[in-house]
Amino acid sequence: MPVKSARKTSKKRTVKKAAKKVAKSTKGYAKTTEDLAKALEVTRRTITEYLKRPGCPGKEPSGYPLAKWIRWAKSIDMKRGKLDEERQGAKTQKEQAQAAYWEFRVARERGDYVPKAEMEEQWATRVGKAITLLRAKFENELPPLLEGLSPVEIQAANQQALDEVIESLHRG
Repeated sequence: MPVKSARKTSKKRTVKKAAKKVAKSTKGYAKTTEDLAKALEVTRRTITEYLKRPGCPGKEPSGYPLAKWIRWAKSIDMKRGKLDEERQGAKTQKEQAQAAYWEFRVARERGDYVPKAEMEEQWATRVGKAITLLRAKFENELPPLLEGLSPVEIQAANQQALDEVIESLHRG
């Protein structure tokens, strides 16, 4: 026979006792979330969280039905381990996201990262410079130099012009 934990057993007894007290005084309904929290021996905030869960009894016109709430509270107590694991997983995921965010902010402040707009501006400047250099070489300088050369000599001149453009781009 499995041994029940004393804590769980005593909690069930106290929930039952509190529920009986409230049931006698309110005819089985808790009028407010505060009354319901007292009956279930939890905080008002816990009741607010419970109200968001699927399957929660909710409120009826007469108030919060204690019998339904007590049954529901017992059923979620059995699932508490699973819910705690899910919450812990979500909490861990949130903490990891926050850590990544702060690592990024620190790296950005150190200058490890630059704003996207700045990079786009630099890239556009480099591309513009490359186009200007290529046009100057291939449209203006090379045609007179290539006149009367053999295909092999033209290829060598083109390679030399490209190497000059690439070297110029590397220098910035």
